[in-house]
Amino acid sequence: MKSCGTKIAVSYALMIALILFVSCQSPISESRFLRSLNANSWLEAFEAIDQRINGGHGYANHLDTLGYLSWRQSRIFESYLNIYEATQDLSWLEKFVQQADLILSHRDDHLWGGAPAWSSLKYLKTGWNKPEPLLVNNAMIIYPLARFDALVLNKVTLSAFHNVALWYMSNVSETVDYFQQWYIVDEEAGYYLIQDAEFVNHPGINAPFNWNAAMGRVLLALYDATGRVAYLKQARALAQTLKAGLNVMDNDSYCWHYWFGEGYERYKSTEDVSHGALDVQFALACHEHGIVFDAQDIHRFANTLKKNVWDGQEFTSSVWGTGKINPSIA
Repeated sequence: MKSCGTKIAVSYALMIALILFVSCQSPISESRFLRSLNANSWLEAFEAIDQRINGGHGYANHLDTLGYLSWRQSRIFESYLNIYEATQDLSWLEKFVQQADLILSHRDDHLWGGAPAWSSLKYLKTGWNKPEPLLVNNAMIIYPLARFDALVLNKVTLSAFHNVALWYMSNVSETVDYFQQWYIVDEEAGYYLIQDAEFVNHPGINAPFNWNAAMGRVLLALYDATGRVAYLKQARALAQTLKAGLNVMDNDSYCWHYWFGEGYERYKSTEDVSHGALDVQFALACHEHGIVFDAQDIHRFANTLKKNVWDGQEFTSSVWGTGKINPSIA
């Protein structure tokens, strides 16, 4: 019989999986129903919603032209891994593999001999109608693959998945290496540049916090899978950049902007909760790896949620506690 603590942990993992999963879609009419479910019903609810998305096949048959792989399928993949970790049911890993094989077949080099990356129309200059590869989209796509690798390759009991994990890791490494040409180290801090190309809105300047954080999560997962210190070192440098941009508020919370450096000079917006979630996920992963972010930092991020973003009834759209949330980006 499972202990009470184990049941709580499983329920928590299932809830996170469901929230991640639902966040990749348009708002659904059952939202009130989902909030009313008890913990034992989360898995059934997840399975029901899974079936609603192309019969349980997610968006794996899509290209990333409109961001379906980067901003929808990636969340589905993370949810599958969360469900596996909560239940130890191998069918979720099998489902992951079936869909991951499909999205890899849609990478530019596998489709038409392009770069080892996925191209998209999102975030490109208005009027540009040729898909191009951008850092954040690709980081979102490959993070679940890298996380799968770390999970599988560190468990002897999952040896049946080792070969496919090694293949995924080879592909993930190729994508990371492709974007390395735009990585900059400034003393102990690091960050990526946006390509100095005609198709982007802000060519040649530093990428926003969330773009760097998205790739930082990939690097930590690759470190977990391979033990290569170079991945950890680069993740640490990216984390230093994020931490330097955090402001400690009077309520002991963290607030920060969407951009830093030259990007901030052009776009001074505060960080929104959707992109800010990537920053916090990266910071939490760094804390779990013992780099840059300590317990006090995580406490301040928790205060950002409890004191700025959520008042017990409504969410705000900014980590500063301002604006009304837009469900389409939550």
